[in-house]
Amino acid sequence: MELLDQNNTLEQLLGLLEGKKISIVTAFASGTEYLIQKLLDNNNQLELIIGTINAFSSPKLIDFCSECDNENISTFVDFRYQNSIHWKLYLVEPDLVIIGSASFTTIGIKLTRDTCVVIQNKELFDNYATKISELKTNEGVIKVEDSPNFNKAFNKYRLMHNRFQTEMVRSKQYETLNQWLEDETNLSVPLFIWDRDFNIIPAPVNYMST
Repeated sequence: MELLDQNNTLEQLLGLLEGKKISIVTAFASGTEYLIQKLLDNNNQLELIIGTINAFSSPKLIDFCSECDNENISTFVDFRYQNSIHWKLYLVEPDLVIIGSASFTTIGIKLTRDTCVVIQNKELFDNYATKISELKTNEGVIKVEDSPNFNKAFNKYRLMHNRFQTEMVRSKQYETLNQWLEDETNLSVPLFIWDRDFNIIPAPVNYMST
């Protein structure tokens, strides 16, 4: 067993892999397009399963995966939101298991605040591989290449992501009015628009003589 840290990072370990089959199951994914590209350039076969808790995972990264013109990448998104995966698991065939608190994000893989261990154990590897296969059978886990179902779920997710990000920005604290004004998200005004016309018929008036 090997312990990874800031001096021996997950990013470095993954970047050295060549000609391997790699499965990454991550609660959150953001900003790691460059590493995905490097893994593919090194002739690895990559399977990526991305969670959607709090709609945090980056739509840009998911777009990158869906538009990647490479047969060696297979991407799934777990659209079950708060019930989606919270795993941080990396499998490298034939028997390498990397597990800990590091999501597949720019911060996570650098291990500046996370930790993970590398375990070389074929039985553990096979057990997790079986669990990944079971995970992909869930109704909410959709493969990117499954265009009709994926596109519908992803469009909804993109809206959720934007909403959550806006709410996070709005919760920021500002020291001055100028700082508040410099943040463009504070200048947006939500509108409610009703797009249907109604013919309003006045109620009859009963005029009574006195």
